Amino acid sequence: DQTQIGWARVRSASPIGGSLIYSYSVGGTVLGEAGLDPSVPAENFRLSVDMQNDYLAGLAVANPNARPVSLSLTLYDSGGNSLAWSNRNLGALEHFAQLPAEIFPSYNFYNFTGSIAVRAPENVLIGTTLRFDAGVNVLASIPVIDSTTNPEPEILNFPQIADGGGYSTTFCLVNPNDRAIAAQLNFYRQDGTPLTMALYGRPAAGSHSIAL
Repeated sequence: DQTQIGWARVRSASPIGGSLIYSYSVGGTVLGEAGLDPSVPAENFRLSVDMQNDYLAGLAVANPNARPVSLSLTLYDSGGNSLAWSNRNLGALEHFAQLPAEIFPSYNFYNFTGSIAVRAPENVLIGTTLRFDAGVNVLASIPVIDSTTNPEPEILNFPQIADGGGYSTTFCLVNPNDRAIAAQLNFYRQDGTPLTMALYGRPAAGSHSIAL
């Protein structure tokens, strides 16, 4: 079946915690799995990129705002030297997931180690890095390097989800309150429109209500 990718947001009237498990399987056997924490919206953050030993690294960035955002991406080597630049626009709730070579096509990423700085002046973005081998037998997430704290404890933003074609995403949500809470889980396509996905046997939908 076809792989669907995008990003997800969990919204609650009360503080909520959680993470997700990003998996890849073939013939019912899980080959790779990685935990992914929520990404804190930030104007400025760096994504670590490690492509040694024939590994690949992909980055995912989403715009959680209700308005378009202009962003810049700068590639740095492990010594902090800037190597390449790229600018792009993301519409409201839009998302992209690409390999560094797709963002900076003029640079040779063989055995590359460094980082990518993402900047969106006066706006916020969310992002993550996924590291994997060519057969996706190994899958790991690399946290965003950011110095801020979560300004919205009632909102969890996950910059990359996938379902189908061997991929699956499991949400692990936690209620830290001493009372029951209700949360809304929304899925978005790369173009910002609702992404319909099934959840725990429920019919596919772009939004699911969850009681904790």
